Amino acid sequence: MQGDVDENVDYDPIFAAGRGWLASLIAVAGVLFGNGGLYLISRLGLKQAETRKHQAAGLFWLLVCLMCVGNFIAYVPNRTFAAHADMATTERGLGCSPWWIAIGLGVPFLIASWHYFARILPRVAVAWSRELPLAPLILAVIAVLIFTEFYGRAGLQRYGPVSHGIAAFWSYAVPVPLLWLTIRRVRQEISARPI
Repeated sequence: MQGDVDENVDYDPIFAAGRGWLASLIAVAGVLFGNGGLYLISRLGLKQAETRKHQAAGLFWLLVCLMCVGNFIAYVPNRTFAAHADMATTERGLGCSPWWIAIGLGVPFLIASWHYFARILPRVAVAWSRELPLAPLILAVIAVLIFTEFYGRAGLQRYGPVSHGIAAFWSYAVPVPLLWLTIRRVRQEISARPI
């Protein structure tokens, strides 16, 4: 349903005016400022919810954070090498190789994703599920499936063979190791918590 969402911007006059950098800024604004900003806000909201012990608010911010890291990988690396859409416009406007985008945005996006699954999710899931012993594991499985199967599939169709291959990697190769990492961290959090 979310494939080929268009921001409805006519980039041709922007490029014709020699303002490729502006076209790049517009094209990357959604993921960089929208999701990046919302990621930072969700981290602050999560910290506030933990401090005030508001479980429902904490779970809300945990899911918002998941949405942000999911969108990060849906754009970079999944659609970085596409011939059209936001990342292609960004590359054209900056006059750079997709590899610069993949490294420049991909590294921080992957770090944020790793941090979510290795640190944030296990800590929050265990802290707020003392009454339900299986809840942290169930939450881990759901989060990994949303991340890999919903967001990871971005690029499977209509973005070219490289994007297809990257998206296939996220959908088929990443779920098991990511689930293993997350469950391992959940079990470590469970064993570390006071009784």
